[in-house]
Amino acid sequence: MSARTKGLWMVIIAATMWGLSGTAAQWVFQQKHVGTEWLVCVRMIVSGFCLLAFASFRGIPLFHIWRERNSRLLLILFSFVGMLGVQYTYFLSIAYGNAAAATLLQYLAPIYIVLYFFIRERKHPSVSIWGALMLAICGTFLLLTNGKIGALSISFPAFLWGLCRECFLRFIRFVQRNY
Repeated sequence: MSARTKGLWMVIIAATMWGLSGTAAQWVFQQKHVGTEWLVCVRMIVSGFCLLAFASFRGIPLFHIWRERNSRLLLILFSFVGMLGVQYTYFLSIAYGNAAAATLLQYLAPIYIVLYFFIRERKHPSVSIWGALMLAICGTFLLLTNGKIGALSISFPAFLWGLCRECFLRFIRFVQRNY
């Protein structure tokens, strides 16, 4: 299997699993009345152990990152502010609303990206970028309001937590690029 085919399958499987996890979380919240905090903690602990087991199996030194002070600080910052922030806000958005709305709010991500580059590079976006932003905003608006101005089809806390998730996601990307 070529590297391209392998990568394509990894993307397809990851996207499918991610989509299923949001739907499964919504079911767990509504049917089993599990708390968001419990689900996020268990999910992150189990995935952390799985990643450590995989790294150990591949022969990757597990505690190498803890040797340098900067690495320790970045890992702790990334873990608590980044990963925990993204997971917690995403699942709160699902708990207060639904998986579809929480996922839909991600389509506002281009706005954050354009703002970041506008501030950092001091470059105005091109006409095509403005067009893409307007389409993302209009599409998200129509889907979240059913076309009725002033009426969200999801609860305000779900909307707010979904937007907060995007802020944490931008933080993760910033840390990954700069350190």
